[in-house]
Amino acid sequence: MADVSPQSVWTIEQNAQQAQLTLIQAQANRYTDTVALFQALGGGWWNKEK
Repeated sequence: MADVSPQSVWTIEQNAQQAQLTLIQAQANRYTDTVALFQALGGGWWNKEK
């Protein structure tokens, strides 16, 4: 097994954390877009009496 330098480990960890942050930002954007859609539709349409 090859030795891995501490700098390589740090870089790999930094890349993994950046990927996780990117995922969280994408999820937040999706939720924001969903709220904007509900607002554009007038909100509350699913509770409207028939």
